[in-house]
Amino acid sequence: MKKILIVQILFIFSTTYCQVKTPALSTKSKISQVVGLTDIEVEYSRPAVKSRKIFGGVVPYDKIWRTGANKNTTISFSKDVSFNGIIVKKGKYSIYTIPNESEWRLMLYDETENNGLPSDWNKNKIILDVVGQSFKLPFSVENFQIGFNNITQNSAVLSFNWEDQLAAFPFKVFTDKEVMESIEETISSGKASTWDYHNAALYFYHNDLDKNKSKIWFDKSLSIRKGPFPFWVYSYKAQIYNRYGDKKEALKAAKKSLELAEGTGNHDAVGMASRALEEVKDNL
Repeated sequence: MKKILIVQILFIFSTTYCQVKTPALSTKSKISQVVGLTDIEVEYSRPAVKSRKIFGGVVPYDKIWRTGANKNTTISFSKDVSFNGIIVKKGKYSIYTIPNESEWRLMLYDETENNGLPSDWNKNKIILDVVGQSFKLPFSVENFQIGFNNITQNSAVLSFNWEDQLAAFPFKVFTDKEVMESIEETISSGKASTWDYHNAALYFYHNDLDKNKSKIWFDKSLSIRKGPFPFWVYSYKAQIYNRYGDKKEALKAAKKSLELAEGTGNHDAVGMASRALEEVKDNL
């Protein structure tokens, strides 16, 4: 009797804990992208074509699509962004689209805990509704893909890519405003470090802003720095002085950069310093 009871218990446990495991038909994906100073994250599932007609078939034209599979596709922004001049406040939103052959509509919806379309579609929760271009691809993409392209310090393009279509939605971030406020606040505090001045100078240099401030701040970063300078500091000095007209000091800095770079034995360092020197020589 005890043996029978033990066998029954073991059978119950074995049937309770044994499960068949199979892969999801639409795999989960999470992508993160930094645009300027803004962190963006997208979570979605990636259905496959599987020899089907997708747009105009599985996904009807001119109808709201969940834009993925399974649970809501979501996008989150750590700071405010702008699509076509419309401000989207920082936060997390569901993505819905209305595909068409020539254009797509993108809607961000202020509710994220749905599977597919909300049972009660509330127009007041649509915080963005914009139109983007749709492009015909010369090849087929098997798995639905969301991505970011043409990334700059102040903008990027949110793209949707599946079957033979790609839809693109440009947006902007407010990097310049944030950086300028940060620079002004830090430098006016009187507590700016050598790297604060260095980064401020390079930001102005790379974005072709006030050349005098860029040069002054770079000189300041050098004057308060303790210890020896790495080669790349002289490379940047050569580039800044070269652009802003002090060719003699630019050439001196470029030669010093190459000398220090060669001492490291690193071919990438030598390459960077060599390019800086050639740039200066080309402008003499």
